[in-house]
Amino acid sequence: MSVTAAGIASAATMWALCLIGAVGAYLGGSQKGFTVSHEKMRVLLPGRSDTTYAWIEMVGTVFFGTIAGMAIYSPHSAYQAIAAGVTGPSTIMVYFSPSSASSRKGKKS
Repeated sequence: MSVTAAGIASAATMWALCLIGAVGAYLGGSQKGFTVSHEKMRVLLPGRSDTTYAWIEMVGTVFFGTIAGMAIYSPHSAYQAIAAGVTGPSTIMVYFSPSSASSRKGKKS
């Protein structure tokens, strides 16, 4: 198995497009009010400012969302990479959002 410059460029392009999709999903979700609970972060990292929690939320959501999107979907085209980038952070934000957590608890199965 040989590694070529074209293969490396292709992989880097997929990761970059996935990251762009993740940033877009984070910004869109933040505008709609989906944020990761700062109360959970206050327990883990007490005594920090709200700005610190916001930065940790943004970097963590985008970073882990990009990795999750690439690992789960293994995109082979630009459209798939962007979709993988959008899906990862969106799932994280909806799942860890305080508003969605309260609606999940009250739901009867």
